[in-house]
Amino acid sequence: MKNVILTTDRTEMKFPLDYITAIDIVCAIGNIETVQYMDSVPSLIYTEEDASRFISFLDYTKDSEKYLQLGVFDSMTQKFIGMCSLEAIDRNTNTCELGYWLCKDYVGKGYMCECASEIVKYAKETLNMKRIFAYVICEHTKSISLLLRLGFEKLATLPNDTENKGKYVDRYKFELDFAK
Repeated sequence: MKNVILTTDRTEMKFPLDYITAIDIVCAIGNIETVQYMDSVPSLIYTEEDASRFISFLDYTKDSEKYLQLGVFDSMTQKFIGMCSLEAIDRNTNTCELGYWLCKDYVGKGYMCECASEIVKYAKETLNMKRIFAYVICEHTKSISLLLRLGFEKLATLPNDTENKGKYVDRYKFELDFAK
């Protein structure tokens, strides 16, 4: 993907993230409340080494048409506060997966609802996606509520579907089908 900037009332989402540092990422994500439901994070302690690996992943995605990794920034302060992404973008089936996380200081205040709504709109109108999937650890009630608010429907419960912090956990598979 090339340069993408999406804005909401309170945020700016940007790709690529050339100037973000490992310290910025650790400051945003480095707490148990944020990482507890993130199966891509191996432990409850998020380190600068973890952040450096994430930056390498972001560098890898710059030249890929299968990822859109948007950094989320507070419009007022320009502080990095999270990520909102489309992954597994498939131009043949016009499908992708939605992912997101947010700094705990911003959770529960509608920021991710704004961001996810905007990236869903971008997926539909600019990328011509027909369906968007999302996978959520069953205990992550805030994320489930967000997806339902956005119009996603729960398709399935996937038992022992992913490893999270050393144990296998169940996930729900959600879908937003624009044809419905």
